[in-house]
Amino acid sequence: MNAHSDSAAQADHPRSYLTFQDILETVSHEPGQGRLLEQIEKIVRVQQRERLHVVLSQIAEDQLLPVQVLLERDLPQKGKCNSAYNRFMIPSWKKYDDIYWQSLIDYMILALRTFKEIHFCANRGKLVLHYFDIPGGTPRIQDVIRKLVWLIDNGHLSVDFTRSRWMENWRHTVASMSREEVLTAAGILEIVPKLLLRPD
Repeated sequence: MNAHSDSAAQADHPRSYLTFQDILETVSHEPGQGRLLEQIEKIVRVQQRERLHVVLSQIAEDQLLPVQVLLERDLPQKGKCNSAYNRFMIPSWKKYDDIYWQSLIDYMILALRTFKEIHFCANRGKLVLHYFDIPGGTPRIQDVIRKLVWLIDNGHLSVDFTRSRWMENWRHTVASMSREEVLTAAGILEIVPKLLLRPD
């Protein structure tokens, strides 16, 4: 079987079952947006989303009885230019540390993926969402939030590391440097000790 037909077979295969080698083969044969690492991340995110959906589907309704996520305001989406607007209150999360709220947002983005803006006020237990709904493909946001709150509260989802919390802090670190900046920094680190140790 040639490389093109291999790629077509992988495209038909569920992304949740792709190995890292399969992912590299997929991005080398399929058109994609963004840099190579971004394309790889998109495929991995699909896998993570599918696995999270499995976790969410296993939560029974009686487990969610103590969890309140109250919809305070709802403005529906208008076409493809004006996003929907939802405002929620999570009474049990009033004055929770920001790390919990940012983790909740990360998992919501993973589960539902169509958000434009998300804001929260931890002191008041408020969550405001602007998002584009996918007809027939998006679970009810209120239900997803309830399940995620329950999973986080009961230690089933990690809050150790969150993208939204750390991406701001990474802007001026090695992780955010371009290849040229890293090589320049490495060159400086190599030259400086030689200068310091050079006899006069």
